[in-house]
Amino acid sequence: MNMHTLRPSLGRLLSSAALLFGVAAAAPAPAQENVLRVVVPSSIEAKIPSGTGPAFNQGLLRNVFETLTVVSPDQKLLPGLATDWSVSDDKLTWTFRLREGVSFTDGTPFDADAVVRNIDYIMAPENRIPSLDNLGPLSGARKVDDHTVELTTSVPFSGLPVRLAHTVASMVSPASYDEYGADIPREIASGTGPFMLESFELPDRIVMTRNPDYWGGAPEIDGIDFDFINDGQTRLAGLLSGQADMNFYLSPIDRPRVAGNPDFEVLSVPSIRAFVAHLPMGLPAMQDRKVREALNLAIDREALANFIFSGSATALDSSIGPGQIGYRAAHQLPYDPERAEELFAEAGWSKNSDGILEKDGERFPTLTYLASNGRYPGDDALAQAVSGYLTEAGVPTELRIEEFATFIEDARNTARDAGWVTQIAWGFASEGASMLCQVYVESNPLDFGGYDNPELETACAEIDATFETDARIRLIEETAAWVMDDYPAIFLLAPTYEVATSTAFTGLQLSSSEYHSFAGVAPAE
Repeated sequence: MNMHTLRPSLGRLLSSAALLFGVAAAAPAPAQENVLRVVVPSSIEAKIPSGTGPAFNQGLLRNVFETLTVVSPDQKLLPGLATDWSVSDDKLTWTFRLREGVSFTDGTPFDADAVVRNIDYIMAPENRIPSLDNLGPLSGARKVDDHTVELTTSVPFSGLPVRLAHTVASMVSPASYDEYGADIPREIASGTGPFMLESFELPDRIVMTRNPDYWGGAPEIDGIDFDFINDGQTRLAGLLSGQADMNFYLSPIDRPRVAGNPDFEVLSVPSIRAFVAHLPMGLPAMQDRKVREALNLAIDREALANFIFSGSATALDSSIGPGQIGYRAAHQLPYDPERAEELFAEAGWSKNSDGILEKDGERFPTLTYLASNGRYPGDDALAQAVSGYLTEAGVPTELRIEEFATFIEDARNTARDAGWVTQIAWGFASEGASMLCQVYVESNPLDFGGYDNPELETACAEIDATFETDARIRLIEETAAWVMDDYPAIFLLAPTYEVATSTAFTGLQLSSSEYHSFAGVAPAE
């Protein structure tokens, strides 16, 4: 019987460990069987990347399932399972040459048939792939020969190669599709990556083992145990008591408790994530740009960065995340409550005796402020602080803070129609156009505020039709700047990912896009 199956869930152990040990530091116990033990903040929805929505889950599974292209940690497009690609004269057909000598861990060869099978599965409407929109107007796949495949788009789409780096386009063994059929998101499938899936306890646990035949070189560790623990203090207790080797993510306020201990190391990388609070455009008050600008000027981002994130976050200066392809600083949003008050007045709003904004005898509508707890370091504290600033500006708010699985369900299905403000840290791993043309386009379900600007849809179409790289990037930069200037959201902060790790292991490669790689992790000498 497999020892991984018998080992109790670390989450269950740590629920009591936090009480027994508090968060008092203790030297970590050595990892058993050369297995890395990792505690993570996001529950696990499915066992293949196309079946899960949250980027962190997709990033974990990226260590098992690989993509045709990859975006490097410094946000450059590189070959993955495809070695090179080109587009036809009519810009509707892309030809990809595939890496030879690669097999899935069940022995099935990776070839053009495998690519076609995966694209067919991803695009089939009955499979309801959560992140399918990331592939844009991809319309089909055709085998040319064993190591060449053609992908077609319904309209010219210059972003296809970079979008294929998204984990929704991960390659799964055709034999797994044959064996499991429609149940494949809940079964253990085979990939081409450095690790293999061994067992799951959805939504709390993943166990991976090394792929000894990995085409990029076999990992040095025997495997990885990932356990979902929503509470940051409980995750920290696990690390400090020696029951975990890595903690994703470390809260900024807890950094000093780990950084001074020689048994641990704090690793960090600036994220491409952008904390924004989508404004509910269905409310009449939000139709006035002056109101939306005033809400932005009522927030002290520098104070939020310093006091909630201990200086490890920066104020957003664009409508997309820093480091994304096409990012360029647009402008800093100052904390200017006086100017905010002037803008409200110009829009007809002034404070009554209770300090609440009124217009023509009607109070400003109470805003339900939806946010997650524990998915991103500081997410709930940020929501509380922003809500406080809005209240101070005369805008009544009611906080609704939920565990991420519940939050994302409400954000997708309820927030827009209910007229809620929705705070989320968007992080699109491919490029800025992916974020611009999804979270701010009314026809996309990720536009949680219902922002509707036909000029943006026109700009997105122009970006997609521009195949010269520098010109395409300039269009993304320009579009991101004027979208920010229209204030479809309250633009907040860009956080830093911080991971606390035992010094017993080295080689973790952090990614700004949460595609963290464990392939190079090894026991410290």
